[in-house]
Order: sequence, then structure tokens, then C-alpha cells
Amino acid sequence: MEVIFCELPNHLFLDVWEKANEDLRKSAGQRYYSYVLDHDADTSEDKGAKIRVLEILVKVDGVKFIPDAARAILYRHTIKKLAKAKDTAYGWGDEEKAAKALLQFGPHVPSIAFEDVYQEILTVWIGNYWGRSDAYLKLKPFIDSLNSKQMMTLCRLFIENERAGSELFQSKPKARAKELLENIKSRLTIQASIDEVDEIIKAIGKL
Repeated sequence: MEVIFCELPNHLFLDVWEKANEDLRKSAGQRYYSYVLDHDADTSEDKGAKIRVLEILVKVDGVKFIPDAARAILYRHTIKKLAKAKDTAYGWGDEEKAAKALLQFGPHVPSIAFEDVYQEILTVWIGNYWGRSDAYLKLKPFIDSLNSKQMMTLCRLFIENERAGSELFQSKPKARAKELLENIKSRLTIQASIDEVDEIIKAIGKL
């Protein structure tokens, strides 16, 4: 894999990636992780190997092959831009740019960064008294990709996470949160989970 990264042009790498097995793809993610852990591991002349590896992984939807610890750093760093935009007056355009940057990495958020990332996704999703930007449309894959356990974790954020619930005293954000919860509920199968989402919707209605 080192030879591939160092010597193959991008278009040839893409061909190799298509034919690579799971272990080889994981080694690509491990290479990025090695640069995160040890800057001296980058022996390239311009010290730009880490960003080049990341660029390649983005192109092939390979960010998911980066080990959790390094992937968490990546998502947490990127989500800060979305949080900053959300807290900026007239920042809707910045929200859309930040959402686009997050979407580049795909919805492959590791569990150790789940709350940090999804609390910000929810704040953008429900917006505020004035409305919301179109950033939520770009963030939809992050909602659509969730499994049942993750969906329940997301739903609980509305009542357990201060950041996610900060706008729920307003009617418009409250309505959007309920709409999202109803959508998630329709994707669930286990009755206990459905009942819990109903309880969360009721709790939000009382805020």
C-alpha cells in the first residue's frame, strides 16, 4: 500500500482501490492514522502525505476505513465549523458550506464522536425562531444511514443533550424536531423503541 500511495497516479489508484480487498482498504486508513499519531512518519519532501492520503480516501468513500480514534478527530474538527456557523448571526450560508465539508467524509461517524457530531446536526436540522438554512438537506445522509440503536441514541439527544435541545422552547424548531422524530419512528420495528420515541415527542411538546 505504501507503494500505491507514493508512486501511483490518482487515476491508477482508483482502479487499484476498486479491486482491493477489505484488508488492503483498511491499510489505507491505517496509513492516514499513522500520520495522525506521528508527524515524523511523513517522510515526503513537502510533509503533505497526510492530506494527500485523506484526499484519496475522500474520493473513494474510504474515510470509513480510518481507525475510529483518527476518524473521531477528523469529524470533531469538521463539526466545529458547523457549530460556529450555527452560532453566527446571518450564518446560514456558512452552515451550508460547513455541512458540505462534513458530507465529504460521508456518514461514517465513530461511536466515540457520535454525540459531538449529531448534537450539531440536530441544531442545524431544527433551526431557530427565524427558520433554518438548507444545510439540513446536505446532512440528511447522516440521518438516513443510522441503524435502530443509533436512531434511539439520536432521539434521546433532544431531551438529554443541552445543545440539541436549546431551541426547543420555540414553536418552529419544536415542530421540526417532532417531524424528525415521527420520521424516525416510522423506521423502527421494536414496539418498546416506538413507545420511547412517543414519550420523547410528548416531552418536547411540554417544553
